[in-house]
This record gives sequence, structure tokens and C-alpha cells, in this order.
Amino acid sequence: MKGTSGGSAESYWSMDSCLHLLPITGPVPGPCDIYSTGTALLIPLGAGLVTGIRQSGADGTRCLTTDDLVVRDTTVGGLWADAALEMLAALGRLTAAHGTSLRRRRLGAGFHEVGVIDDLFPAAGLIAHPLLLRPTLRVLRGGPVVTTTESGRLLVAEPGCQLPPSGQLSALLGGEACGPALRLTAGALL
Repeated sequence: MKGTSGGSAESYWSMDSCLHLLPITGPVPGPCDIYSTGTALLIPLGAGLVTGIRQSGADGTRCLTTDDLVVRDTTVGGLWADAALEMLAALGRLTAAHGTSLRRRRLGAGFHEVGVIDDLFPAAGLIAHPLLLRPTLRVLRGGPVVTTTESGRLLVAEPGCQLPPSGQLSALLGGEACGPALRLTAGALL
């Protein structure tokens, strides 16, 4: 893939690639030693959830690793912020073009799925950085209970409702695993 370790710095900054965040609901992929090459860059979000930093482009999507820190001459925090800013910019462009950047799809009594128009990145990334969490809370209105799926879907309980038990929810989603139910607040995941 273009932009993998050993590639030119120019390929990392090409206009056909973008960074985004994807919370991880299952086991953490790859080695977990932050001093090893090829270790996935993961940021703890709280409440048992971590997020990976991903790069999408013409050649597909991949999780950024410790190798990317060397090639890009940056830090994990810098890449985390860069990904959030790219996502905010994409949401702004979608809102300018469509009047909104998010879509909702009712899945059952008391809960729905939130998605990003045109599926530019998984909606679960909307809770993966404080810069994204605040505007997401405004759109979702009032500290909702959410969960994320392994593919990056964002499921939201409507006010006064609870999400179904994880087994029932997984069955509704065709067997896709879900993370823990989280309550969103202005500054944290609880």
C-alpha cells in the first residue's frame, strides 16, 4: 500500500488519503509493545474503549503503527489530533453540501444507528476525540447511551431508553460484536 513504512513522505501526504479514528471493540490487534516496530497506535478513551488511528486511500485502509511515527516525524498525540481535525473538516464539507453530515437509521424500539453521509469514515470515530465528541453530543442531544461495533457503526439509545442486551443487539446486527454501552458526556465516556 502507498504510504507504508519505508515509503516516501510525499506519499503520506497525498490528497487521496485521509486519517480517521476507529474505536476497537474486540482484542487489540498485533503486538502490544509500544517499543516494537509495527505496533498499532492506540489511544485509551476511557470506559474500557481504545481507538486506533487509520489511514484510508485509494489502496484501502490500514491501522497506523509505530513505524508511521518515524516516517512522519510525529507523535501519537499529533496523529490523533490530525485525524480528528481531518474528520471535522470532512464533516464540515458534508454539512455545506447536504445541510447535514450525519444520517440516522432506526434499528428497533428505542435505538438507532448514526452514520456519516457517503460513509467517508466509520461513525464510531465521532466519539474518539474530544474535538469530535462535543459536536457529536450537540447533534445527538443530551448525553445519550451509545455503543460501537467492530466495523465502526455507532448505535445510540433514544432519550429514556436503554440499548438491548449485547447478545440481542449482536443478533440484530447479523452477529457483529458490540462494545460496552457508554454514556457520553461533554468531556468523557462513562
